[in-house]
Amino acid sequence: LTILPYAAILGALVLVIYEVAEAIETNAERTKALNEQYNTLKDNYESVKSATQELTSSLDALGEQQTKLAGLTKGTQEWKDAVKDVNSEVLELIRKYPQLAKYIDNKDGILSISEYGRNEVIKAKRQEQYAAERSMNIAAIAKNQQELVNLRNDAKVTLAKEFMNFL
Repeated sequence: LTILPYAAILGALVLVIYEVAEAIETNAERTKALNEQYNTLKDNYESVKSATQELTSSLDALGEQQTKLAGLTKGTQEWKDAVKDVNSEVLELIRKYPQLAKYIDNKDGILSISEYGRNEVIKAKRQEQYAAERSMNIAAIAKNQQELVNLRNDAKVTLAKEFMNFL
């Protein structure tokens, strides 16, 4: 009669160990998938962030070229070269960022991108960056929650082993 409670405890313990082992396998797969998802979203965020910085830097460089052009005497060779550089830069920006095309101005053969257009395109790029960052952060939270589940399961296994050693 005294063996019955131990047998019941041992049976329950075996069941718990089985369930935890099964959960660990499922959790390992889930952890791997969440890690892959997080890494993909992190790479996407880094890419979008870099593109946003590149766009901002390129527009700043264009602004500097336009300021230099404004300080030159119209019609001189230096002015003509500066016009060519500015126009080339505007066309290169449009090639990289087609959404800028609708904001082009052409005054006396000098291409420029309106201030409004610059602000709109930068704003859209930053919104894309923030959305990518939010997605990455949500994936990080899911990954961390899964890691907590894994730790809890590891603790259950350790507790079960310790209990078995105690018996």
